[in-house]
Amino acid sequence: MASDAMPVTADAVAIALPTLPPIPPTDQHPIVVPSTSPPSSKVVASSDGNRVDVNRYWHAYVEVQELADRIKESGILANNLELSRGLATTEIESLRVTYGFNRLTPPPQTPTYILYLRQFLDLFRLLLTAAGILSLIAYSLDTDVSLNLYLGILLLAIVFISSTATFLQQRSSSKVMGAFKNMLAARCTVVRDGASVQIPAEELVVGDLVWVRNGDKVPADLRVLMCNNLKVENSSLTGESELVALTNKAMGADIAPLECKNIAFNSSLCFDGAALGLVLSIGDNTVIGRIAKLASTAPQRETTMQREVRLFVRFISILAISMASVLFAIGVARKKGEELLHTFINGFLVIIVANVPQGLPATVTSLLTITAQRMASRSIFVKRLDSVETLGAITLVATDKTGTLTKNVMTVTDAWLGRAFHRQATVDHLVIDTDEIDYLNATDAKALLFRAATLCNRSTPDPSDVASIEKAPSVLRMPVSKAIKEPPLAADPVKPTASSPDNPVTSGRRISPRQNAIQVASFRTRREFVSKRKYTGNPSDIALLRFAELQFSAEATRAEFPLAFEIPFNSTNKWQLVVVPAPGHKTTRSEFDVFMKGAPEVIINKCTSYVNLEGEQCGIDESFRADFMHAYELFGSNGRRVIALATRRFSVPPEEEVMFTVESDNYPRSELCFIGMVAIMDPPRDDVPEAIQKCKQAGVKVFMVTGDHPLTAQAIAREIGLLDEGGGILELTKPPPVGETLDASDWGDFEAAVVHGGVIDHFSPEQFQQILRKKAVVFARTTPQHKLDIVKTSQAMGECVGVTGDGVNDAPALKQADVGVAMGKNGSDVAREAADIILMDDNFSSIVRGIEQGRVIFDNLKKTVAYTLTHLWPEIAPVAINLAFGLPAGMTSLQVLSIDLGTELGPAISLAYEGAERDIMDRPPRDRTRDRLLSPPLLLYSYIIAGTINAIGGFLSYASVYWRHGLSLTDIALSDDKHWQRHSEPLCVKSTGRCLDGDEQHDLYMEACASWYIALVFCQFFHVWMCKTRRSSIFKHGLFKNTSMIYGTAVELLLLVVLVYVPGVQDFMGAMPADYVPWLIGFGTGSITWLYSETIKSLARSQPRNKRSCLVKYLAW
Repeated sequence: MASDAMPVTADAVAIALPTLPPIPPTDQHPIVVPSTSPPSSKVVASSDGNRVDVNRYWHAYVEVQELADRIKESGILANNLELSRGLATTEIESLRVTYGFNRLTPPPQTPTYILYLRQFLDLFRLLLTAAGILSLIAYSLDTDVSLNLYLGILLLAIVFISSTATFLQQRSSSKVMGAFKNMLAARCTVVRDGASVQIPAEELVVGDLVWVRNGDKVPADLRVLMCNNLKVENSSLTGESELVALTNKAMGADIAPLECKNIAFNSSLCFDGAALGLVLSIGDNTVIGRIAKLASTAPQRETTMQREVRLFVRFISILAISMASVLFAIGVARKKGEELLHTFINGFLVIIVANVPQGLPATVTSLLTITAQRMASRSIFVKRLDSVETLGAITLVATDKTGTLTKNVMTVTDAWLGRAFHRQATVDHLVIDTDEIDYLNATDAKALLFRAATLCNRSTPDPSDVASIEKAPSVLRMPVSKAIKEPPLAADPVKPTASSPDNPVTSGRRISPRQNAIQVASFRTRREFVSKRKYTGNPSDIALLRFAELQFSAEATRAEFPLAFEIPFNSTNKWQLVVVPAPGHKTTRSEFDVFMKGAPEVIINKCTSYVNLEGEQCGIDESFRADFMHAYELFGSNGRRVIALATRRFSVPPEEEVMFTVESDNYPRSELCFIGMVAIMDPPRDDVPEAIQKCKQAGVKVFMVTGDHPLTAQAIAREIGLLDEGGGILELTKPPPVGETLDASDWGDFEAAVVHGGVIDHFSPEQFQQILRKKAVVFARTTPQHKLDIVKTSQAMGECVGVTGDGVNDAPALKQADVGVAMGKNGSDVAREAADIILMDDNFSSIVRGIEQGRVIFDNLKKTVAYTLTHLWPEIAPVAINLAFGLPAGMTSLQVLSIDLGTELGPAISLAYEGAERDIMDRPPRDRTRDRLLSPPLLLYSYIIAGTINAIGGFLSYASVYWRHGLSLTDIALSDDKHWQRHSEPLCVKSTGRCLDGDEQHDLYMEACASWYIALVFCQFFHVWMCKTRRSSIFKHGLFKNTSMIYGTAVELLLLVVLVYVPGVQDFMGAMPADYVPWLIGFGTGSITWLYSETIKSLARSQPRNKRSCLVKYLAW
């Protein structure tokens, strides 16, 4: 098995540009810019009939000598690159005129005042503004009614305050381009006129020669001319932290243009070596520049909440104007065209204002804010409030692997030594320390594996992590000579006793007799310490060092065996070698141990023997090689990165001081003793399998989209349960040969698929959609463009897509997604700025919690709308009976306003605190085309059923006041034009002969208004409890679990009592104290609503969603 075929090697890290608008080509411009073609047309036919990729740096495919010949102005000396002269200083200005500065161009900035004024164009605010202006117009036409003035000022104040708050939030969140700029190098070393000089990175021009070294950031896109073991980390672009070893060799024509390992990309971080590179592109034309352009200029998608609000405002506007026009026409006809102005003010305008739910915008904002705060307590930070609801509607999550589904900590999971497999301890399976191995001196397989993993390793504990350095001696196993210097542990249960050969105890710590080491902490404690400790180095070395420190202190081991010589790992040799003194020869230096680690197929060929578990060396035969290949292939097929280790002891003359060098070759590199292999992977997070299962249960598909190797991605997907073996898995892990098409005839037989990114480029649109319809898909070796294509095509198929990402390459997809979710701990600033939601713990399980909260917020929004809209018809009816029949109005305008902005505000907001119903994650995602915020069943319930019940209750309470004073509705019909004010003429009833003066009329009118008001508010008091659930019975859901509702309804009743019964306040509200009758009527109508609601919920629960009767479909909202 070749190492190049092993998963997650540096050879296979993929980088690609997203599709961008083309830049007009010039003869001097050194890069062909990607076209706007779809993925299937990236490979085009040339004039000779061959397929040519148009997305390429041509410089990557020619040798350095040809570069020197074709770009003479850069002064490249191919035969002695270190003496290259670079550009002449005199040419810099002319080149800068052509290419500009090496900086990112900021997108056009919207002026602050324009951004502020845009907030007033929100549809909800436009509706409130219209209502406020109409109220002011009404006051200007009739200044005697000062209530219209107060109402207009209040509505406009609400618009102003909410617009200002939204503006402040938006202004602080537009920082995408700033985040990109923070990634770029500040200064760099450039070669000009034959001399190396430090200049600001933004002064680079195309054609410059630049030195990059360990710790530098690559300042532009470079073609590597000379390379001395330089590695770069492209995690900000690829999402994978594996180092990529660069080379100066020309790439083959079959290498993807942006997978060329002789190109170093702008903002990549350099490790280990050094390189001289030719600047190919700068600023906006680099990979990072183009992604920045795409991310910063992408339009923000309309959320489902914005869509629902737009439809809601349109509905309310049409309803208000239609209702006002009809009732105004009726009123004009009844009055025969007289008092037209009065009818317009108190009819048309009042109806429109009454139709506007003034408290609903504040209620919706409160709902979103409260939910965002609740999500923040669960490690989910919401940047864009209205995206919360969209999260609950998603049908597909396209998630990356590293750090989201996995722990982003490379870990040794298994070992093969002594011809046996050894599983490492996990969270669920810890080990008891029973070994008494002398890790510093023993020659058995476990001790040798420990020393090889510790000493042939360039990673170290992070020096800046002072706390762990100080704590290490009290946690890790230490040799006696070191441990006796430490003070006793205060919490150690072992009591200090006198030391003796049979019972060695030192400083209160247990000593293992054979191990000659202090046992200071349990395995669990050591495991937790090592997992949290910070290390520096490449991920594989760090994994080995963590594994080693679980057994014994690496610091103490390295102090005992100081490094005598080292050959670092490189991609040519594929091994690393160290020479250290043998045990007991630290001072004599007469015997040494050589340790080698690297690719298993390379190491095994350097070995002639192997060590068994007892420490005996045995010869390698065909049987051993067969066992070795079985173990190697087993690890590889399960997505593990495999490292082999070997050793050999050798002697040197004691009288000579030996200096080991590469040239002297005075140390063994062959005939080694094979120690074993370790299998490394980034393990899944412990709670991810449960989260994946919850997604499946909730009807949400999960796609893995990663830049990792298909074997690794598939292994992780199997472990977390994303891929289910039951339905079969379609494996498209290799792109088809050039000229061949994909055969999709049997794809329908599979429920899941594993797809290599290179295969996506060969999909037809129909084949791509066929793959995306599957229940689970793992996309591996993907580029940013692939991820963007997956999102766009899925959205075109009707999916609501959530995307997770942490790298710069994810920014375009995060912007395109219905909900972009970035990682908060390990994510780049660019990804966090482009996203709508940030996971502060980088955990996929938090997405599942977010989906649940998104569904809860949609449920609670529907409950709030159903509750709020129910009082609309009972508020219109008092005006309607006045205009149509000339009856005294049922409520005053101030009473109507006090319901919207007073009594109902508390109960409506309390619905935001309502917990999830029991089946909320058992439901499929809602159909956004049918299950809308304002669905027909909800409108039927709010306006026709519950609204009518409330209106009847209010009207009966209103009429009962007149009935109990000897007045029938016939007696008071058509009397409103001349009566019911304090200075009105007497009203005489012909049937009884009774006459009412102006004061009596006014008091009776105010009592009738108060009665309607009481009945409506008290009925809504009952109604809000029914709105706690949409499907579950409120008695099973829990009546009093939501304490906010208890407080909200208590405030509602308190306000009702104050506004009706407190002297002074009642005069201002236009009310007189009412007796018990409206309270009884309110209780009765509220009970009817309870009975109806519980009946419909019971019917809905008893019928499957796909087999509901027509009655339930139209009545269950």
